[in-house]
Amino acid sequence: MLHSMKDLDGHGIHAADRDIGKVTNFYFDEDTWAIRYFVVDTGNGLASRNVLISPISIGRPNWVENILPASITKHKQQVQDSPLSTRRNRSHTNTK
Repeated sequence: MLHSMKDLDGHGIHAADRDIGKVTNFYFDEDTWAIRYFVVDTGNGLASRNVLISPISIGRPNWVENILPASITKHKQQVQDSPLSTRRNRSHTNTK
């Protein structure tokens, strides 16, 4: 089934060991329209940073519960060491 990026906006990202945060934005390739990064607001646990999570680490979406499972762990610094997004707005951003 085909879904738009808007369908993913606000979905929770769940790591193997705990929740990471919610999708607030995207970086995409303007030539292929492929999502390059999800911008994820980590909330209170990591001082509300916006980190970039690669879609390679994302599993099959749970559309009913609005969850995107991630094959990373929050505990082992993978999220804390993720690149930060400088974008705070909710517009979708291309990578070129």
